[in-house]
Amino acid sequence: MTAEELLAIQDRRRFLRDGTCGIGTAALTGLLAEDGLVAGVTGKGDSFLPREPHHAAKARNVIFLNMSGGPSQLDLFDPKPRLQQLHRKPVPASFLAGLNDPVIKAGATVMATPRTFSRHGECGMEFSDRLPHLAGHADDLCMLRGMVTDTANHHPGQLLLNCGTPMFGHPSMGAWVSYGLGSESRNMPAFVVLTSYSKPASLVGPSLWTNGFLSSSYRGVAFRSKGEPILHLENPAGVSEMFQRVRVATVRRLNELRLKETRDREISSR
Repeated sequence: MTAEELLAIQDRRRFLRDGTCGIGTAALTGLLAEDGLVAGVTGKGDSFLPREPHHAAKARNVIFLNMSGGPSQLDLFDPKPRLQQLHRKPVPASFLAGLNDPVIKAGATVMATPRTFSRHGECGMEFSDRLPHLAGHADDLCMLRGMVTDTANHHPGQLLLNCGTPMFGHPSMGAWVSYGLGSESRNMPAFVVLTSYSKPASLVGPSLWTNGFLSSSYRGVAFRSKGEPILHLENPAGVSEMFQRVRVATVRRLNELRLKETRDREISSR
């Protein structure tokens, strides 16, 4: 049978009936590929799919609380018995060895915490009297007390905590997590940031959830507690939903054409 003879006896209704299984299978394959459920999909070339880990992944989500300005760890869960002995005395020279801080070296005095510490749970984890409720969950927590720093200023210290370095331009913890775990949805952000206030952010603020040198798709999406939840999503005054939809679609098409021309990965995150 020639192609012309086949077309002569094949009408549209029969094609849709006979081709349903094939079309459905192709659609299902595409949907499964988007979720990373197709064999052989490793996430290469797709920023939303998870990477193949060095070890079997156990974590599916990460919640990180960055409580800047909260009480010192010395008053909460890091007892220093030696400081109690040196309270109101000059800082010993051995404590200052290798410290590059002329202010502290000029005449610092030891100040011990006024809080009282006690052990909790079968593990014997120590908490101060300021954390009575958290202390009740001692056996469910993992406390890391081995972290040290030589950064005394607040902003560089926050960068060090969130990005691993006191310098600007490096990916944040959330960016690395979304890079490794991927996203469950292509239409929702994998990394969101909940701020406790909506006043203008400080210089270091957005740098705590930046993507650094990774693709912009890994940058944290900041939600505000007041006003517009996410900036620049609502239509400007006087712009209808239909007009905005057409404009966004046009910009997306222009970005696709530019991406095809330049192969710049940053364009794909817009």
